[in-house]
Amino acid sequence: MKIGAFSQQSQVSKDTIRYYVSEGLLFPECSGRQMQFSERDLDDLNRIQQLKSMRFSIQEIKAVLQIYRMSNVIEPSTIEEYDALLQKKESQLREEQIHLKESLAYLAGERARLSRLRKIDQAEHSGVPLSAVSLLHCPHCHKQLQIEQAEIRQNYIHRGKLSCTCGYQADIRDGIVCTGNVYTGAYDQPDLKRELYHDTGNEWDICMQKCTDLMMKQIRPLELEGRVIFEANINGFFFTYHFLRELPKNALFIFVDKYEEILRMYKRYIEILGDGLEVLYLADAGENYPLKNQCVDLQLGFMGENEYTFYHKQHQIFDIKRLLKPGSRTIQVYSSCEIDSQTRQRQMLQYPEGGERRGNISYLVEDYKACGCSVDLIRVGEVLHTKKHHSYQAHVDGEALTLYVYHAQMN
Repeated sequence: MKIGAFSQQSQVSKDTIRYYVSEGLLFPECSGRQMQFSERDLDDLNRIQQLKSMRFSIQEIKAVLQIYRMSNVIEPSTIEEYDALLQKKESQLREEQIHLKESLAYLAGERARLSRLRKIDQAEHSGVPLSAVSLLHCPHCHKQLQIEQAEIRQNYIHRGKLSCTCGYQADIRDGIVCTGNVYTGAYDQPDLKRELYHDTGNEWDICMQKCTDLMMKQIRPLELEGRVIFEANINGFFFTYHFLRELPKNALFIFVDKYEEILRMYKRYIEILGDGLEVLYLADAGENYPLKNQCVDLQLGFMGENEYTFYHKQHQIFDIKRLLKPGSRTIQVYSSCEIDSQTRQRQMLQYPEGGERRGNISYLVEDYKACGCSVDLIRVGEVLHTKKHHSYQAHVDGEALTLYVYHAQMN
Protein backbone atom coordinates (compact mmCIF):
# COMPACT_ATOMS: atom_id res chain seq x y z
CA MET A 1 0.00 0.00 0.00
CA LYS A 2 1.11 3.58 -0.58
CA ILE A 3 2.12 5.87 2.27
CA GLY A 4 -1.27 7.57 2.46
CA ALA A 5 -3.17 4.32 2.96
CA PHE A 6 -0.45 3.06 5.30
CA SER A 7 -0.72 6.23 7.37
CA GLN A 8 -4.49 5.99 7.55
CA GLN A 9 -4.49 2.31 8.50
CA SER A 10 -1.80 2.72 11.15
CA GLN A 11 -3.03 6.14 12.36
CA VAL A 12 0.56 7.38 12.23
CA SER A 13 1.38 10.58 10.34
CA LYS A 14 3.16 10.42 6.99
CA ASP A 15 5.97 12.62 8.34
CA THR A 16 6.56 10.19 11.20
CA ILE A 17 6.53 7.24 8.80
CA ARG A 18 9.06 8.99 6.54
CA TYR A 19 11.22 9.62 9.61
CA TYR A 20 11.11 5.93 10.56
CA VAL A 21 12.13 5.01 7.02
CA SER A 22 15.04 7.48 7.09
CA GLU A 23 16.19 6.04 10.44
CA GLY A 24 16.16 2.47 9.11
CA LEU A 25 13.23 1.31 11.25
CA LEU A 26 10.94 0.55 8.30
CA PHE A 27 11.99 -0.97 4.97
CA PRO A 28 9.26 -0.37 2.38
CA GLU A 29 9.82 -1.37 -1.23
CA CYS A 30 10.94 1.73 -3.11
CA SER A 31 10.54 2.57 -6.78
CA GLY A 32 11.99 6.00 -7.36
CA ARG A 33 10.39 8.25 -4.74
CA GLN A 34 7.36 5.98 -4.35
CA MET A 35 7.19 3.72 -1.29
CA GLN A 36 5.07 0.57 -1.06
CA PHE A 37 4.36 -0.72 2.44
CA SER A 38 3.56 -4.34 3.33
CA GLU A 39 1.99 -6.20 6.25
CA ARG A 40 5.49 -6.68 7.63
CA ASP A 41 5.91 -2.90 7.73
CA LEU A 42 2.62 -2.67 9.61
CA ASP A 43 3.84 -5.29 12.11
CA ASP A 44 7.13 -3.39 12.50
CA LEU A 45 5.25 -0.11 12.99
CA ASN A 46 3.03 -1.68 15.64
CA ARG A 47 6.13 -2.94 17.42
CA ILE A 48 7.73 0.52 17.16
CA GLN A 49 4.63 2.08 18.70
CA GLN A 50 4.68 -0.50 21.48
CA LEU A 51 8.37 0.12 22.16
CA LYS A 52 7.75 3.89 22.18
CA SER A 53 5.15 3.26 24.87
CA MET A 54 7.94 1.62 26.86
CA ARG A 55 9.99 4.83 26.43
CA PHE A 56 12.61 3.21 24.21
CA SER A 57 14.79 5.61 22.22
CA ILE A 58 15.19 5.34 18.44
CA GLN A 59 18.54 3.57 18.85
CA GLU A 60 17.04 1.15 21.38
CA ILE A 61 14.09 0.46 19.06
CA LYS A 62 16.58 -0.34 16.29
CA ALA A 63 18.28 -2.87 18.56
CA VAL A 64 14.99 -4.61 19.45
CA LEU A 65 13.76 -4.65 15.84
CA GLN A 66 17.06 -6.20 14.82
CA ILE A 67 16.57 -8.95 17.40
CA TYR A 68 13.16 -9.76 15.89
CA ARG A 69 14.48 -9.57 12.32
CA MET A 70 17.48 -11.77 13.00
CA SER A 71 15.87 -14.42 15.20
CA ASN A 72 12.64 -16.09 16.22
CA VAL A 73 13.20 -14.90 19.84
CA ILE A 74 13.35 -18.44 21.22
CA GLU A 75 17.12 -18.86 21.19
CA PRO A 76 18.74 -18.63 24.67
CA SER A 77 21.31 -16.04 23.63
CA THR A 78 18.65 -13.95 21.90
CA ILE A 79 16.37 -14.15 24.91
CA GLU A 80 19.23 -13.08 27.18
CA GLU A 81 20.11 -10.19 24.86
CA TYR A 82 16.51 -9.00 24.69
CA ASP A 83 15.97 -9.49 28.41
CA ALA A 84 19.11 -7.43 29.16
CA LEU A 85 17.66 -4.56 27.13
CA LEU A 86 14.37 -4.85 28.97
CA GLN A 87 16.04 -4.93 32.39
CA LYS A 88 18.06 -1.80 31.62
CA LYS A 89 14.96 0.09 30.53
CA GLU A 90 13.04 -1.12 33.58
CA SER A 91 15.76 0.33 35.82
CA GLN A 92 15.57 3.68 34.01
CA LEU A 93 11.80 3.83 34.30
CA ARG A 94 11.84 3.06 38.01
CA GLU A 95 14.02 6.11 38.52
CA GLU A 96 11.47 8.28 36.74
CA GLN A 97 8.02 9.36 37.77
CA ILE A 98 5.45 6.91 39.14
CA HIS A 99 2.95 7.70 36.35
CA LEU A 100 5.03 5.54 33.89
CA LYS A 101 3.00 2.50 34.98
CA GLU A 102 1.77 1.72 31.49
CA SER A 103 5.31 1.41 30.17
CA LEU A 104 6.32 -0.78 33.09
CA ALA A 105 3.32 -3.01 32.45
CA TYR A 106 4.49 -3.59 28.86
CA LEU A 107 7.94 -4.49 30.13
CA ALA A 108 6.60 -6.86 32.75
CA GLY A 109 4.47 -8.59 30.16
CA GLU A 110 7.36 -8.98 27.73
CA ARG A 111 9.65 -10.37 30.42
CA ALA A 112 7.01 -12.82 31.53
CA ARG A 113 6.64 -14.02 27.94
CA LEU A 114 10.40 -14.52 27.65
CA SER A 115 10.40 -16.42 30.94
CA ARG A 116 7.73 -18.75 29.55
CA LEU A 117 9.78 -19.24 26.39
CA ARG A 118 12.78 -20.26 28.48
CA LYS A 119 10.71 -23.09 29.94
CA ILE A 120 9.30 -24.42 26.69
CA ASP A 121 10.44 -28.01 26.24
CA GLN A 122 7.23 -29.82 25.43
CA ALA A 123 7.53 -29.93 21.65
CA GLU A 124 7.62 -33.32 19.99
CA HIS A 125 11.08 -34.43 18.89
CA SER A 126 11.38 -35.05 15.16
CA GLY A 127 13.79 -37.22 13.22
CA VAL A 128 14.60 -38.26 9.69
CA PRO A 129 11.25 -38.04 7.88
CA LEU A 130 10.24 -41.30 6.23
CA SER A 131 9.59 -39.20 3.12
CA ALA A 132 13.33 -38.37 3.01
CA VAL A 133 14.64 -41.94 3.20
CA SER A 134 14.65 -42.32 -0.59
CA LEU A 135 17.04 -39.34 -0.84
CA LEU A 136 19.76 -40.99 1.27
CA HIS A 137 22.25 -42.42 -1.21
CA CYS A 138 25.86 -43.55 -0.95
CA PRO A 139 28.22 -40.68 -1.83
CA HIS A 140 30.62 -43.14 -3.50
CA CYS A 141 28.57 -45.56 -5.62
CA HIS A 142 25.28 -43.60 -5.40
CA LYS A 143 23.11 -46.58 -4.45
CA GLN A 144 20.26 -45.99 -2.01
CA LEU A 145 21.44 -46.52 1.57
CA GLN A 146 20.02 -49.36 3.62
CA ILE A 147 18.67 -48.67 7.12
CA GLU A 148 19.14 -51.10 9.99
CA GLN A 149 18.25 -51.06 13.69
CA ALA A 150 15.81 -48.23 12.99
CA GLU A 151 13.88 -46.67 15.86
CA ILE A 152 10.74 -45.18 14.28
CA ARG A 153 8.17 -42.98 16.01
CA GLN A 154 5.40 -40.97 14.34
CA ASN A 155 6.81 -41.19 10.79
CA TYR A 156 10.33 -40.21 11.91
CA ILE A 157 13.48 -42.30 12.25
CA HIS A 158 15.17 -41.27 15.49
CA ARG A 159 18.03 -43.76 15.54
CA GLY A 160 19.51 -46.26 13.14
CA LYS A 161 22.42 -47.36 10.98
CA LEU A 162 22.89 -46.43 7.33
CA SER A 163 25.04 -48.63 5.11
CA CYS A 164 25.89 -49.44 1.51
CA THR A 165 27.13 -52.65 -0.07
CA CYS A 166 30.31 -50.78 -1.06
CA GLY A 167 31.20 -50.34 2.62
CA TYR A 168 29.98 -46.79 3.30
CA GLN A 169 28.37 -46.28 6.72
CA ALA A 170 26.66 -43.49 8.63
CA ASP A 171 24.51 -43.17 11.75
CA ILE A 172 21.18 -41.59 12.61
CA ARG A 173 21.50 -40.06 16.09
CA ASP A 174 18.56 -38.27 17.65
CA GLY A 175 17.06 -37.76 14.21
CA ILE A 176 20.24 -36.36 12.61
CA VAL A 177 22.21 -38.15 9.89
CA CYS A 178 25.84 -38.15 11.06
CA THR A 179 28.37 -39.24 8.46
CA GLY A 180 31.47 -39.20 10.65
CA ASN A 181 33.04 -36.45 8.54
CA VAL A 182 33.90 -34.14 11.43
CA TYR A 183 35.63 -30.77 11.17
CA THR A 184 38.78 -30.85 13.29
CA GLY A 185 40.41 -27.63 12.10
CA ALA A 186 41.34 -24.70 14.31
CA TYR A 187 39.62 -21.97 12.28
CA ASP A 188 35.98 -22.35 13.26
CA GLN A 189 33.79 -23.47 16.13
CA PRO A 190 30.04 -23.99 16.56
CA ASP A 191 28.27 -20.67 17.14
CA LEU A 192 25.85 -22.04 19.73
CA LYS A 193 25.13 -18.57 21.13
CA ARG A 194 24.47 -17.18 17.63
CA GLU A 195 27.01 -14.45 18.30
CA LEU A 196 27.41 -13.86 14.56
CA TYR A 197 23.94 -12.26 14.60
CA HIS A 198 24.64 -9.86 17.46
CA ASP A 199 25.99 -6.33 17.10
CA THR A 200 26.49 -6.44 13.35
CA GLY A 201 26.52 -2.66 12.85
CA ASN A 202 23.99 -0.29 11.32
CA GLU A 203 25.37 -0.38 7.76
CA TRP A 204 25.38 -4.14 7.76
CA ASP A 205 21.90 -4.39 9.31
CA ILE A 206 20.35 -2.20 6.62
CA CYS A 207 22.09 -4.01 3.78
CA MET A 208 21.18 -7.40 5.24
CA GLN A 209 17.50 -6.50 5.48
CA LYS A 210 17.48 -5.32 1.87
CA CYS A 211 19.12 -8.59 0.80
CA THR A 212 16.67 -10.85 2.62
CA ASP A 213 13.72 -8.82 1.32
CA LEU A 214 15.01 -9.23 -2.22
CA MET A 215 15.59 -12.95 -1.74
CA MET A 216 12.03 -13.47 -0.51
CA LYS A 217 10.72 -11.41 -3.41
CA GLN A 218 12.39 -13.89 -5.78
CA ILE A 219 11.36 -16.97 -3.79
CA ARG A 220 7.65 -16.21 -3.36
CA PRO A 221 6.61 -16.71 -7.02
CA LEU A 222 8.23 -20.17 -7.16
CA GLU A 223 6.07 -23.28 -7.00
CA LEU A 224 7.68 -25.02 -4.01
CA GLU A 225 4.93 -27.32 -2.74
CA GLY A 226 6.30 -30.86 -2.64
CA ARG A 227 9.78 -29.66 -3.64
CA VAL A 228 13.15 -30.22 -1.96
CA ILE A 229 14.74 -27.07 -0.48
CA PHE A 230 18.41 -27.25 0.51
CA GLU A 231 20.59 -25.02 2.68
CA ALA A 232 24.11 -25.78 3.93
CA ASN A 233 26.77 -24.06 6.06
CA ILE A 234 24.23 -22.89 8.63
CA ASN A 235 26.83 -22.30 11.34
CA GLY A 236 27.18 -19.04 9.44
CA PHE A 237 24.00 -17.15 8.61
CA PHE A 238 20.93 -19.43 8.36
CA PHE A 239 18.48 -17.86 5.93
CA THR A 240 15.70 -20.48 5.91
CA TYR A 241 15.38 -20.53 9.69
CA HIS A 242 14.34 -16.88 9.75
CA PHE A 243 11.72 -17.31 7.02
CA LEU A 244 10.21 -20.69 7.92
CA ARG A 245 6.72 -19.24 8.27
CA GLU A 246 6.86 -17.79 4.76
CA LEU A 247 7.97 -21.02 3.08
CA PRO A 248 5.59 -23.87 2.13
CA LYS A 249 4.79 -26.37 4.87
CA ASN A 250 4.62 -29.34 2.50
CA ALA A 251 8.13 -29.00 1.08
CA LEU A 252 11.01 -31.20 2.24
CA PHE A 253 13.93 -29.26 3.71
CA ILE A 254 17.53 -30.45 3.89
CA PHE A 255 19.82 -28.60 6.31
CA VAL A 256 23.53 -29.41 6.32
CA ASP A 257 26.37 -28.30 8.55
CA LYS A 258 29.76 -29.54 9.61
CA TYR A 259 28.76 -29.38 13.28
CA GLU A 260 26.27 -31.90 14.68
CA GLU A 261 25.67 -29.64 17.69
CA ILE A 262 24.59 -26.74 15.45
CA LEU A 263 22.06 -28.98 13.73
CA ARG A 264 20.89 -30.27 17.09
CA MET A 265 20.36 -26.70 18.33
CA TYR A 266 18.38 -25.55 15.29
CA LYS A 267 16.44 -28.82 15.17
CA ARG A 268 15.16 -28.13 18.67
CA TYR A 269 14.30 -24.52 17.88
CA ILE A 270 12.35 -25.56 14.80
CA GLU A 271 10.51 -28.20 16.84
CA ILE A 272 9.60 -25.55 19.43
CA LEU A 273 8.28 -23.27 16.70
CA GLY A 274 5.91 -26.11 15.88
CA ASP A 275 5.66 -25.56 12.15
CA GLY A 276 5.48 -29.31 11.50
CA LEU A 277 8.05 -29.13 8.72
CA GLU A 278 9.63 -32.20 7.14
CA VAL A 279 13.37 -31.66 7.67
CA LEU A 280 16.37 -33.87 6.95
CA TYR A 281 19.32 -32.79 9.12
CA LEU A 282 22.74 -33.86 7.83
CA ALA A 283 26.01 -33.46 9.79
CA ASP A 284 28.90 -33.64 7.34
CA ALA A 285 32.11 -31.60 7.12
CA GLY A 286 33.10 -33.21 3.83
CA GLU A 287 32.48 -32.31 0.21
CA ASN A 288 30.40 -35.28 -0.93
CA TYR A 289 27.08 -35.59 0.88
CA PRO A 290 25.15 -38.91 1.07
CA LEU A 291 22.28 -37.60 -1.01
CA LYS A 292 20.66 -38.72 -4.23
CA ASN A 293 21.79 -37.20 -7.51
CA GLN A 294 19.45 -34.51 -8.86
CA CYS A 295 17.25 -34.38 -5.75
CA VAL A 296 17.33 -30.61 -4.97
CA ASP A 297 14.85 -28.14 -6.49
CA LEU A 298 15.97 -24.98 -4.69
CA GLN A 299 19.18 -24.10 -2.88
CA LEU A 300 19.09 -21.14 -0.49
CA GLY A 301 21.80 -19.39 1.47
CA PHE A 302 22.93 -16.15 3.03
CA MET A 303 26.64 -16.03 2.21
CA GLY A 304 26.72 -19.83 2.27
CA GLU A 305 29.20 -19.87 -0.59
CA ASN A 306 31.38 -17.37 1.29
CA GLU A 307 31.29 -19.59 4.37
CA TYR A 308 32.11 -22.74 2.40
CA THR A 309 35.21 -21.23 0.78
CA PHE A 310 36.69 -20.43 4.20
CA TYR A 311 37.18 -24.17 4.76
CA HIS A 312 37.23 -25.71 1.26
CA LYS A 313 39.34 -25.08 -1.83
CA GLN A 314 36.49 -24.17 -4.17
CA HIS A 315 32.95 -22.81 -4.23
CA GLN A 316 30.42 -25.38 -3.07
CA ILE A 317 28.61 -25.42 -6.40
CA PHE A 318 31.36 -27.70 -7.76
CA ASP A 319 30.74 -30.22 -4.96
CA ILE A 320 26.93 -30.20 -4.98
CA LYS A 321 26.10 -29.67 -8.64
CA ARG A 322 25.30 -33.37 -8.91
CA LEU A 323 22.51 -32.84 -6.34
CA LEU A 324 20.77 -30.12 -8.36
CA LYS A 325 17.98 -31.07 -10.74
CA PRO A 326 17.97 -29.67 -14.28
CA GLY A 327 16.13 -26.36 -14.00
CA SER A 328 16.75 -26.13 -10.25
CA ARG A 329 17.47 -22.72 -8.79
CA THR A 330 19.97 -21.24 -6.35
CA ILE A 331 19.08 -17.98 -4.60
CA GLN A 332 21.74 -16.65 -2.29
CA VAL A 333 23.48 -13.58 -0.96
CA TYR A 334 27.19 -13.18 -1.66
CA SER A 335 29.65 -10.78 -0.05
CA SER A 336 32.31 -9.58 -2.48
CA CYS A 337 35.46 -7.50 -2.15
CA GLU A 338 38.04 -6.48 -4.72
CA ILE A 339 40.48 -9.20 -5.76
CA ASP A 340 43.53 -7.20 -4.68
CA SER A 341 41.95 -5.69 -1.54
CA GLN A 342 43.60 -5.91 1.86
CA THR A 343 40.39 -7.39 3.20
CA ARG A 344 40.57 -10.38 0.87
CA GLN A 345 44.26 -10.96 1.62
CA ARG A 346 43.62 -10.80 5.37
CA GLN A 347 40.70 -13.17 4.95
CA MET A 348 43.01 -15.73 3.34
CA LEU A 349 45.35 -15.47 6.31
CA GLN A 350 42.49 -15.81 8.78
CA TYR A 351 41.09 -18.88 6.98
CA PRO A 352 44.06 -20.63 5.36
CA GLU A 353 42.11 -23.82 4.61
CA GLY A 354 40.10 -22.04 1.90
CA GLY A 355 40.73 -21.53 -1.79
CA GLU A 356 42.17 -18.73 -3.88
CA ARG A 357 38.89 -17.94 -5.70
CA ARG A 358 36.99 -16.82 -2.64
CA GLY A 359 35.27 -13.57 -1.78
CA ASN A 360 34.93 -12.04 -5.25
CA ILE A 361 31.75 -11.95 -7.32
CA SER A 362 33.53 -12.43 -10.65
CA TYR A 363 35.02 -15.71 -9.46
CA LEU A 364 31.64 -16.86 -8.18
CA VAL A 365 29.85 -16.16 -11.47
CA GLU A 366 32.62 -17.85 -13.49
CA ASP A 367 32.44 -20.95 -11.28
CA TYR A 368 28.65 -21.22 -11.49
CA LYS A 369 28.78 -20.91 -15.27
CA ALA A 370 31.50 -23.57 -15.39
CA CYS A 371 29.05 -25.87 -13.56
CA GLY A 372 26.34 -25.28 -16.18
CA CYS A 373 24.35 -22.53 -14.48
CA SER A 374 23.02 -19.27 -15.80
CA VAL A 375 23.41 -16.45 -13.27
CA ASP A 376 21.50 -13.20 -12.69
CA LEU A 377 23.04 -10.67 -10.29
CA ILE A 378 21.53 -7.82 -8.33
CA ARG A 379 23.94 -5.49 -6.57
CA VAL A 380 22.26 -4.54 -3.28
CA GLY A 381 24.73 -2.17 -1.65
CA GLU A 382 28.08 -1.62 0.06
CA VAL A 383 29.21 -1.89 3.66
CA LEU A 384 32.28 0.18 4.54
CA HIS A 385 32.36 -0.30 8.32
CA THR A 386 31.79 -3.54 10.24
CA LYS A 387 31.92 -4.76 13.81
CA LYS A 388 35.13 -6.73 14.15
CA HIS A 389 34.10 -10.24 15.12
CA HIS A 390 34.10 -13.61 13.33
CA SER A 391 35.13 -13.25 9.68
CA TYR A 392 34.74 -9.45 9.86
CA GLN A 393 37.98 -9.27 11.79
CA ALA A 394 39.59 -9.42 8.33
CA HIS A 395 37.63 -6.46 6.99
CA VAL A 396 39.54 -3.20 6.60
CA ASP A 397 37.18 -0.29 7.29
CA GLY A 398 36.79 1.89 4.22
CA GLU A 399 37.14 -1.03 1.81
CA ALA A 400 33.78 -1.95 0.32
CA LEU A 401 32.09 -5.23 1.10
CA THR A 402 29.57 -5.34 -1.73
CA LEU A 403 26.48 -7.48 -1.20
CA TYR A 404 24.81 -9.20 -4.13
CA VAL A 405 21.72 -11.35 -4.44
CA TYR A 406 22.32 -13.90 -7.18
CA HIS A 407 19.78 -16.17 -8.82
CA ALA A 408 21.33 -19.13 -10.65
CA GLN A 409 19.55 -21.81 -12.64
CA MET A 410 20.95 -25.19 -13.57
CA ASN A 411 20.70 -25.70 -17.32
